[in-house]
Amino acid sequence: MENIAASAGFAIGTLYLYFEDKEALYMAVFVGKLTQMIDHVETCAREARQPVDALRRAIGAQLEFHDRNRAFFEIFSRERPPAGKGTEWRAVCECFDRHTAVLRSLIEAGQRRRLLRKGDSQQLALMLLGMLLHLTRDLFQRGSSEPLAEQCEFVTELFLHGAAVERKAA
Repeated sequence: MENIAASAGFAIGTLYLYFEDKEALYMAVFVGKLTQMIDHVETCAREARQPVDALRRAIGAQLEFHDRNRAFFEIFSRERPPAGKGTEWRAVCECFDRHTAVLRSLIEAGQRRRLLRKGDSQQLALMLLGMLLHLTRDLFQRGSSEPLAEQCEFVTELFLHGAAVERKAA
């Protein structure tokens, strides 16, 4: 906390006026980044006219946001936020719920237009988030410098069509 206060140009007492401890500060920064990411995903998805394109843009926006904020998300992939029951943890859960709801609404739009299979949109959204989270975590943990945004088409196609081999017409 002393280093953070010094870097920010504050007295340490001032920092403690806003944050109880370093975990509370970490959680506030984490919630702020998640909120920025979800806002970016929503904005990019809104630019599309077709549900599948909106989903593709949402996936690309998330991966691109991770690329632009790589140092932060690398730290997050190593240092999970402390689980707790305080207001900070509730804010993280609300961010995850909001992110899931954004993807769920895109999936439901595709389902209504019969572009995506019927199924529980919540489960489908969670599966997509799991793909994105673990792909991101794996690339960071391997120290890959590959831009995550380059994986957008792969993730989108895998989500939309599964891992089945394409069959050629006989």
